Amino acid sequence: MQVALSEENLLLLEAWRTIDCAYIDKTFNGQSWFRYREDALRNEPMNTRQETYAAIKKMIATLDDPITRFLGPEKFKSLRSGTQNALTGVGLSIGYPTGKNESAPGLVVISASPRGPANRAGISSGDIILQIDNTSTENMGIYDAAERLQSISQNIF
Repeated sequence: MQVALSEENLLLLEAWRTIDCAYIDKTFNGQSWFRYREDALRNEPMNTRQETYAAIKKMIATLDDPITRFLGPEKFKSLRSGTQNALTGVGLSIGYPTGKNESAPGLVVISASPRGPANRAGISSGDIILQIDNTSTENMGIYDAAERLQSISQNIF
C-alpha cells in the first residue's frame, strides 16, 4: 500500500533532509534520525502549517543543540535581507562564544567587515557583545541580536 504525502509532510521531510545533510554530529544526539523521521510522519499532527512548524521545532529540539534553530518565513526573510545588505549595515558576523570565550556572557564577534561601520568603530573579531541598546545579550538569540543591530545601526555608525 502506498500512502500519499501531504504538503505539510513534505515540508517536514525537507527540514529533516536539510538537517540530515548539514548536521555535523552524525549521531544526532544519540538517536536514530531515520526512525525519528518515520515516527514523526506517523504520529505528529501536521494538518496546518503551524502544526507542521511545531513538529519541525520539536524535531530540532531533540538534537539539544543551542545553535540549530528553525526560522519561520518572516524570520528567514529578515535574516536574508540583513545579509544581502551587509555592506550598508553594521558589517558584523556574530555567534555564540566557544573555546576560550565559551563561558562569556553575551555574543562574540566572529568577524567585522573590512572598511565596514563596525570595523571603523574599532570592533574586531573576538570582541564580546554584552549589550545592544541597553539590553543584555546574555540570553539573546543571534537572530534577535542581528535584528536589534540592524535597527539601531543608522544611529550608532
